[in-house]
Amino acid sequence: LIVSPFPMQQWLSAIGSDETVAIAGFGLTAIDALSTLTRGRGGQFSVSDGQLRYEPGGEEPRLVLYSRSGAPFRARPRVCSFDRIHRPVAFTPQRIDALRESRGTFRLDFERDVLPLVYREMRVAYRQCQAELGDQPDVVALTRRLKSGDIDAVLSQLDEEQGRFDPAVALDTGAGMRMANATDYRDWLAGALRRDLDEAAAGIANSPLKAALDVLRQLRDTFRHAVDFGGMTDASLDDFYGRMVPVLNRAVVGPQYERHQELLALLDAGIVRAPLGPAPDVAWDDGEERWVLTSTRLNEVTSLTADWLCLGTIPHTTVTGPDASELAASMRRRGSLRPFKLGSKSVSGAEIDRNHHPVGADGSACKRVWVLGPLCEGAIFY
Repeated sequence: LIVSPFPMQQWLSAIGSDETVAIAGFGLTAIDALSTLTRGRGGQFSVSDGQLRYEPGGEEPRLVLYSRSGAPFRARPRVCSFDRIHRPVAFTPQRIDALRESRGTFRLDFERDVLPLVYREMRVAYRQCQAELGDQPDVVALTRRLKSGDIDAVLSQLDEEQGRFDPAVALDTGAGMRMANATDYRDWLAGALRRDLDEAAAGIANSPLKAALDVLRQLRDTFRHAVDFGGMTDASLDDFYGRMVPVLNRAVVGPQYERHQELLALLDAGIVRAPLGPAPDVAWDDGEERWVLTSTRLNEVTSLTADWLCLGTIPHTTVTGPDASELAASMRRRGSLRPFKLGSKSVSGAEIDRNHHPVGADGSACKRVWVLGPLCEGAIFY
């Protein structure tokens, strides 16, 4: 079992070319592991008849890829235009503040209060990109309509005229997943990757879909304005980190364009298999001394064995439990650090005040210490 594959050349070097390794995850770490065990083992990619092909180096193990959701990440745009700034009209700090005033409370419910604003802004960005591409009236006129009138009415009219854009479907990278059997799921996965690569090749300037999704990246400060420092109810914060954050990550922080091109080539070459569908059962067989992976969602059950299990994810940084760093655990024992939400399965970071000082067991902040990054995830977002 490889719990954390970094540094990859060190941890993955023990895997023999005659062995099978199952990699859990479709995100950046899992894709890096695939690259280390293919290109890093002497394999090469080349273009033939306009298609990327993989030429094995001969030292690759047998590779199986799976995840709990069964859904791939979206590839990042082939060309990232960081100078392209979306000017929000629906999902803004001012609208979050207005919601809090109307509710009479600082603590909001993300799905009820915030997510509709996010969806509305994604629809706006989608239509603005269409307008820039000439499929709609001039983008300046469109933006003026959105700002001066009823945004929902304008967007609904555009849906009737141009065809409906559903942001919830855009966020669901598992939409239309086929699960009759292993082949059916694998073909769906390859098709989903290809369709998304077409959008990624166009980029956020030429793909209304990618422009809509990029709102999730560009407006992270507005997410923070809504979520940070107890801005969500306890139940909503758990749901946000447990359900919504993985969805947001799959939409905008996936592998770069070229990595998904390579994944498709590896699937086509049979070097990588993905036959299990979502959430397979994973168990260790003491007698065989191997991992047994069995599909749980496919109509026709598929089972396989693997010599190695590699968790292609980065463990959460925590304040409590076995994953806590020596420093964090020591600070908690001394009472100078406490979890933001004790007992939560989704929120594992430390509590901090608005100046990033850690809050201790007695509720006071230590002014000589600052906590940054993943350790305070939960108290603040990203």
